[in-house]
Amino acid sequence: MMIPDRESFQLAFAGNHFQGTKFVYVSHLLTPEPERHMDEIARSMPQFYYG
Repeated sequence: MMIPDRESFQLAFAGNHFQGTKFVYVSHLLTPEPERHMDEIARSMPQFYYG
């Protein structure tokens, strides 16, 4: 399947190690602005829990 340029395609809803997802520790890049933005996104999704 070819995905046209500039078109997004969701590979999976959630990733895990079994599926080969690579989790990278980048908390040193987190600043208040992106943290607020991610919090807004997470709070907009009913029953979304991350811990």
